[in-house]
Amino acid sequence: MFSSFLRLFLLVAFACHVVAEEKNEKIRHHKLKYQFGDRQPHFGYVKGHMASDHKKRHRVQETTVNPNGNNDIKLDNYVARLYVRNKLICSGLVVSNRTVLTTSLCILNVPLGNIELKLLDGTIHKIVNVTDGSEYAIHTASELVSLLILDKELPKTYIKPPPICPIYVGKSESVELWKWNNHKSLLVKKSVRQIDESECKQMIDDAEGLVINSALSCVENTRITQECEKTYGLPYVWKGHFCGLNILGHNCPKQSLADVYARLLQVKRYISRKLNEVRLSKLEDDLA
Repeated sequence: MFSSFLRLFLLVAFACHVVAEEKNEKIRHHKLKYQFGDRQPHFGYVKGHMASDHKKRHRVQETTVNPNGNNDIKLDNYVARLYVRNKLICSGLVVSNRTVLTTSLCILNVPLGNIELKLLDGTIHKIVNVTDGSEYAIHTASELVSLLILDKELPKTYIKPPPICPIYVGKSESVELWKWNNHKSLLVKKSVRQIDESECKQMIDDAEGLVINSALSCVENTRITQECEKTYGLPYVWKGHFCGLNILGHNCPKQSLADVYARLLQVKRYISRKLNEVRLSKLEDDLA
């Protein structure tokens, strides 16, 4: 009886081994077929297929300005990735066909010659210089952002600058948080609330206000991971405008529901409008 049981056990084990080998062979076949540019295959009750074939589940959401116009601007295309030795270290915003705005922390102690800038279309560009980004942020936030100068001009599609916030976003307003998908190939967006300054200070252990001030803003990010996510340089969007640039990553240096951003602003236009408001108010006083 024991020998019969042993034979049955070996037959079952061998059958399982054959099935496993057949499945592994299918996986190897699909990996060779879809080695680049697609998600890994998976198998279920239907024939083996790519996860990206689930179009309803993985539809790419692109944010555009003036969606009914003839010259739609796909905001996604303005977001760039910064790589060092094929490792993503940061992101940034293309603000002209020769410059990219990013957080100053990204390039701290990193030789510019080691950084490669990759656009959403996969093209790679070199960085030759860096300057301050004060025209895109005010007060202390201007020290937290930098402009990267590229060696060559980008295609004509980037001649038109991206829409940067013309005003400060009200703290009660929801904003659209952007982050990369797991493959760092597509941008994922989510509407989130802004966090009050005092609440944010408590979340990131900044009771003395050494970090958080009026030039920065905090938004809620409920994605908790075991390690720091390098979301430095990624934006948040409000009403079709880039209004914030991530400066501390996510869950860095510890887990937190608050992500910290430098407020982005069209400084010259903002100051000009404020001066005009002051001038008009003074004129009204003189006429009274």
